[in-house]
Amino acid sequence: MSGALSVNGEPGQPPTKLGLPMGDLVGGINGPMGILAALYERTVTGRGRLIDVSLMDGLIGLLAYLPQLAFFTGEDPKPQGSQHPNLVPYGIFPAKDGQIIIACLTNSFWERICDALGQRDLVQDPRFHTIEKRRDNRDAVNALLSDFTSQRSVDALVDLFTRFQVPNAPILGVMEALAQPQAVARDMVVETDHQILGKIPIVNRPIKFSGDQQPVPTAPPVLGQHTDEILLTILGLPDHEIGRLHEARVIAGPR
Repeated sequence: MSGALSVNGEPGQPPTKLGLPMGDLVGGINGPMGILAALYERTVTGRGRLIDVSLMDGLIGLLAYLPQLAFFTGEDPKPQGSQHPNLVPYGIFPAKDGQIIIACLTNSFWERICDALGQRDLVQDPRFHTIEKRRDNRDAVNALLSDFTSQRSVDALVDLFTRFQVPNAPILGVMEALAQPQAVARDMVVETDHQILGKIPIVNRPIKFSGDQQPVPTAPPVLGQHTDEILLTILGLPDHEIGRLHEARVIAGPR
């Protein structure tokens, strides 16, 4: 209902489900920002604030520039796959052993791409010399770049385009992404204690603070893991009463 699905997928094909569960996550992203803003307002005004966060509103907010395209053209944006509606080349290109993302954001990047290809003459080619021309000749630009990338390995292409300062990235699987040097340097995978499994790997918090080291995230709790703690410390139920509830199978979980 947010419109996000309508732009997700390959051109000319039915929409596909978003790979990331953004509908579920967007409330958890926007909710804390609203809470922090309300807390700050309270310190200034002394008044509280009702915070209203909708998952659909959040996804509409993530449409970014797409509504502006619709407003100005009067047409719904269509699925573009990995490509950009206005910028060319921009998207996934084949390599001998995988795929690579290449993004041409401005004309200066087009010049660098041409230099990386060893075809400086393409800079002033009347079919490609402006952003609009490249957009209008999208298939020709993509074919030209694909012919080049398909003959080289991902590592060689990353080295080449990085050397010429062209935005690029290999497409990594989840395990590769978690093991890459940047993720390791940022401590994005840590160990935590699980009630049954013991030590397990878990993705770390994406927000870092200077100073004291943050505690690692807790593992997903097993069924009833905190029942006794809640009944005892929060509700003040006597221990023998909690034991009786276990015996009567009113509550479950470790005892």
